[in-house]
Amino acid sequence: MAVSGVMAEDRALSLRWLLDELCKAGRLSAETAERVARTPRTPGARLHPLQLLADQAVEDAAHPGHLLNMARLLEWLAQHCRQPLAHIDPLKINVTAVTEVMSFEFAQRHRILALEVTPEKVVVASAEPMIERWELDLEHVVRRPIRRVLADPADIDRYTVEFYRLARSVKGATGQEV
Repeated sequence: MAVSGVMAEDRALSLRWLLDELCKAGRLSAETAERVARTPRTPGARLHPLQLLADQAVEDAAHPGHLLNMARLLEWLAQHCRQPLAHIDPLKINVTAVTEVMSFEFAQRHRILALEVTPEKVVVASAEPMIERWELDLEHVVRRPIRRVLADPADIDRYTVEFYRLARSVKGATGQEV
């Protein structure tokens, strides 16, 4: 994955990387970045760095009077990493089709969620634009190209559980093997 023209090794987003890149982009002051970096975290919390930063309600230095909320952070990250941004609309998703693409365990382990399945491609949402190792495995299984999109990590976590629970209920109700 090329981020700012440099090939990067698979790595999860870190709060430090996010703060540094937002400072470079003029979206966050150095003072605010350091304050956020020093903010105590809840031990064992599985919050994504985007969620941690959005929860701090810091001002967007490029747009005074506006906060760096999740929507602004996702827009910035999508542009920065050159990935399309997707807003997950559960009413537009064929839950049966997307849950058949990968197991619940695979989706949870990689914090990804299929959003669309067509004969030509599978659209997969991720909040980790610099982790690609799952793509080849999934592409091999589905035998079609993967199109990545960036999405809100809280939405991915929430809808992964909801979609797979619904799919399991439907299979149980129709007598299919679960």
